[in-house]
Amino acid sequence: MYKDEYDNRVSSIARDSLSTAKLNNVKLLPIVEDVAVLSKYLENEIRSITHNTQNDSDKLNSYSRLCKLVLAQIILFNRKRSGEAERLKKKDFLKCAVNQNVDDDICKTLTTFEKKFV
Repeated sequence: MYKDEYDNRVSSIARDSLSTAKLNNVKLLPIVEDVAVLSKYLENEIRSITHNTQNDSDKLNSYSRLCKLVLAQIILFNRKRSGEAERLKKKDFLKCAVNQNVDDDICKTLTTFEKKFV
């Protein structure tokens, strides 16, 4: 009888220790200034790419870099759930409704880039 319960007892102890370890896990958050610097860098790079693309051979590389920068900016904007951006499908993005009922206080705190997504 003890052998039958052994697996259940051991697995419940292991499960408890794993959940305790998850609760005690320290998550390091980035410094606000670092996030602001990265955001400004992404904005400046996007702006320079959109203004400086001139010849056809450069357009493909510029478009590829622009896509990566925009994805990085979306992930940075939605950093609490950053995995959503990589799983978002184009058809779902195009289907979503734009919410015009956003609180004015929230709108005041958003950058122009963030306001485009509201």
